[in-house]
Amino acid sequence: KQWYQRRVRGIFTAASEAFCKKNINCSIKESYERFAPTIELAKKNNITIRGYVSCVAGCPYQGDVSHGSVGEVSQKLLEMGCSEISLGDTIGVGTPGKINELLKTILPFLPIENVALHMHDTYGQA
Repeated sequence: KQWYQRRVRGIFTAASEAFCKKNINCSIKESYERFAPTIELAKKNNITIRGYVSCVAGCPYQGDVSHGSVGEVSQKLLEMGCSEISLGDTIGVGTPGKINELLKTILPFLPIENVALHMHDTYGQA
């Protein structure tokens, strides 16, 4: 199939307010408002939406990102209708220990079969 015929689309937000504002020029809350019509249209047309959450391990603008923020954003995207959540270590600062702690915190609230990870091997610890 051609790229435009695929039945999966992605929406991108962040667990960091600072990154969200710099990357997509709105707050996290505003990003949900922007995504709502897209998600509704996708549902009506049997198109799967994957939600991408940037900066789950750290932000170039605000530094550390709370696990709570990652969990809240992920839950909200699932509630809105995303079928999968991709957690992204956008700037490559995640270590196995840091990501393990994040997952221990948020996976009790998210179905693991709906979570994907996008990580980097910045420190040679993969």
